[in-house]
Amino acid sequence: MVATLGPPYVHVYRDLFKSPLWLIAFQILLPAWALLVSSESVAEIHRRIRMHTQSRLEYVQTGFSVGSMIFASAPLLICAVEALSCFMIGAILALGEFGPLYLPNSYHYFFVMLLTGSSFFTTLLSALILHEKSKFIAG
Repeated sequence: MVATLGPPYVHVYRDLFKSPLWLIAFQILLPAWALLVSSESVAEIHRRIRMHTQSRLEYVQTGFSVGSMIFASAPLLICAVEALSCFMIGAILALGEFGPLYLPNSYHYFFVMLLTGSSFFTTLLSALILHEKSKFIAG
């Protein structure tokens, strides 16, 4: 008795990577979602910069210390890292991260490792902000 694999099972992953459904899901929808998140982060940066300059003027005019403005500038930094990371994720997904690659493997590995490091940075920064805010609230 001899078992052989027929055509539907021989190249199932290669056929899946080249299918229109895979292209729509991983090279159009996911990059579009990442670019949408990146644009929302840029919009949040613009909103926070406007709010930051207005509140700085109020602090200077009323005599409060500007040192408490660190609570407003740290989320701005997180949004900047998020905007850059999401833009790079969208670009690398559009260039075939989970399918046929349009760039050499070294570019894909570089961006994946870089983005992993940025998620650690933003998580650490968020934890520091929460720690400082809890100390500020506790008095």
